[in-house]
Amino acid sequence: MTVDELTVSVAISLGIFSASSCEVADVNGDNEVSIDEILLAVNRALDGCEPIATPTSSPTPAATSTPAPGSCGFACDGRACEGICPDGSPRLGSCSGNDTEGCRCELFECPVSCGITLDALPATWDKLSITLTGTLPFVGYQQIYASIEGGVEPVPVTFTPFHPYSVEVTLTPGLNHLRIVARASGPPGCHSEIDADILVVLPTPEV
Repeated sequence: MTVDELTVSVAISLGIFSASSCEVADVNGDNEVSIDEILLAVNRALDGCEPIATPTSSPTPAATSTPAPGSCGFACDGRACEGICPDGSPRLGSCSGNDTEGCRCELFECPVSCGITLDALPATWDKLSITLTGTLPFVGYQQIYASIEGGVEPVPVTFTPFHPYSVEVTLTPGLNHLRIVARASGPPGCHSEIDADILVVLPTPEV
């Protein structure tokens, strides 16, 4: 350690410099240089400052193989598998090994549209309730359960194929963003969302 380095060590001890000015002087790593550490520095003056040890990085754990989305994993035992449909919804299936490719995920068909229609609504309305009407063609289900959202509170609805529907929805003054959300389990299942905006402008009471 040189005379300059000894001077820096004393300055660190007095609080003039930080311990990072000569890290080897801070033997115990407490960001301070004590009298004992200064004496040790004097004893090492002939050898100079020792090089700062470079931290060794921990070995990176070996990556483990994980099944890709839609795969069967590492066993072909009839378990369920899952993929993604174009609309982002899960596409379920089952693992099978009945071909030359071995274990694979045989996906069911993706959900289709439930086919629900909504008759046209007026752009503005002067009442706090409105009746929604429309139809449901046959889509392979005896009933389809849905919810109409966006009014005062959600309204549960059961649609029956080949039958027109009529549902009253309570509105709030101002703009109402109505949405019909219908789903049926599969496979293949169906999923429909219909949006409609209606502005409620109540008549001004006569004075």
